[in-house]
Amino acid sequence: MIIGIMVVGLTSWIVTPAIGNSLESGLSNYANTTGTYVIVDFNGNPLSQQTTLPQNVIDGISKTPGVQTVYPIDVNFSTFHFPNYSQPPPPGGGVSIKGANQDVQSAVIGGPYGFPPSLIGLTEGSLPNGDEPDFVVNSPLLLNMNNQGHPFDLGENASVSIGGINFTAYVAGINAYNPLIGDSVLALWNPAFVQSILGEKLYSQTFEVGANLLIVKVVSVGQVAGVVSSVTNSLSAYPDYLVTYDQATVNNLVSVETGTAPLYQLIGVVALGSSVAAVFFVSYVAIKKRDWETGLLISQGWTWARVTSFFWEYFLLLATIAYVFSIIISFLISQYTIFGYQVLGATLQIRLSFGWLDLASAAAIAISVTTAVAFFLRWRLKKTGLDGILREY
Repeated sequence: MIIGIMVVGLTSWIVTPAIGNSLESGLSNYANTTGTYVIVDFNGNPLSQQTTLPQNVIDGISKTPGVQTVYPIDVNFSTFHFPNYSQPPPPGGGVSIKGANQDVQSAVIGGPYGFPPSLIGLTEGSLPNGDEPDFVVNSPLLLNMNNQGHPFDLGENASVSIGGINFTAYVAGINAYNPLIGDSVLALWNPAFVQSILGEKLYSQTFEVGANLLIVKVVSVGQVAGVVSSVTNSLSAYPDYLVTYDQATVNNLVSVETGTAPLYQLIGVVALGSSVAAVFFVSYVAIKKRDWETGLLISQGWTWARVTSFFWEYFLLLATIAYVFSIIISFLISQYTIFGYQVLGATLQIRLSFGWLDLASAAAIAISVTTAVAFFLRWRLKKTGLDGILREY
């Protein structure tokens, strides 16, 4: 019974706080790779998309406290042609639609105003090589209208025109989807190819004019709100630019840090405290009926120090067995427990994990409890006295 109670207590101590830590860590990692991005995007008339931000404004944002990096990007439109697209006539109408054109927000990869390669994490395929007419799908919002409006798959092709020059392009890779960034730049082009077909002058006029999109990387999620406020103030003279960030994830993480995680810590402490109290109670009951055995040992020459050592070794053996079982159970729980949270339309999966500090603290607690129980029993028996102990015998 003592082993069972210790197993419950130590497992609760290891697992319960680990739930809060894993939840906080998972959301924090997600937020630091997604929620710490602030997007400054042109939101005015698409015909004036080339309205760019002056370099001094970009430099000012870069110096804002909490800003880690600013990526200035020149976003322009590439026109995707879908001659095989067809739409049946609406109810009551007699005219169907054949063919479709879609203006797609695009950027080249790398360069002074290109999409930063550091933000590309391909889930499929590879980056464009050489001067091949390849591009990277940066968002599932880029739809292949020839394929019933489904997102582009790896290897699919499309008829495209940039700067009035037509060509056939192929999907070389698909980037990991970041809703904030991907929705602002749907397609990423091979710069070598685009430069070769447009020529140096037209290429510079298309993708090297200046920044009309800023991706601002903030140091930590706790600084996002302050950075957003500062950046918004910096852009007061540019009302066509909109500042956005993942406010929901930031708020959720703050909620976890201020409420949920400490609650798990409190539950772990309460569970451990209840188990320790139960261990003391069961130990007291178990030894109470056999006090006379200690009295016989004392009457035959045992010292109280030797009795204490005997109690300590006995309970330490029980604690060691309980500790081993608690590690095994905690490991099994961590392997088969997954928390799923809906974030930005996707499921964020967080696995339970505990570290060496959790195991070390559980071992220290087990040793401390056994020592306390041993000295408590010695104190109680010594206080009772030898005559009182032997009375039952």
